[in-house]
Amino acid sequence: MPSTPEQAGLTKGFVSKLERDLANVSVASLIRLCDALGISVGSLFQAPKGEVVRRDARPAGVEFVLVLAGQLQVTVAGEEVTLEEGDALTFTADMEHTFRAPSRTGRARVIWVLSPALPDHGIELPPTAD
Repeated sequence: MPSTPEQAGLTKGFVSKLERDLANVSVASLIRLCDALGISVGSLFQAPKGEVVRRDARPAGVEFVLVLAGQLQVTVAGEEVTLEEGDALTFTADMEHTFRAPSRTGRARVIWVLSPALPDHGIELPPTAD
C-alpha cells in the first residue's frame, strides 16, 4: 500500500492544486491518493461528526455578537463600544467583558455565539438507541 502521494503516482504540486481546487482528479487517482493517506474514498463524502465539549473542559475560544435590533454597549478589557443594528464584534472569550442595553433604548436583540477552539481530532459519540 502506498504511503505518500508520490508513491500513489501523484506529485506534491498536483496534490497542492487539488487542495486549492485548481485541478480535477480522476477516480483512479483519487482511490490511489486515499490509499496513500490511509482513508476510504467514502469518508470524503461523509458529514463530519459533531463534538461534545463539556462545560468544565471547554477551552477559551472566540465570542461573536451581532446586533439584530436596538443598541448594545459592550465593554471588553476595559474598553466600551456601542453597537448599533447590523454591527458585530468579535473578541477572545478569555477577555473580561460585560454588556448591557443602554437605558434610553431599553432593549436589544442580538445573536451571541461562543465558538470554542476544538481539538483537531474527532471524538466518537456513543450510539443512540432508536
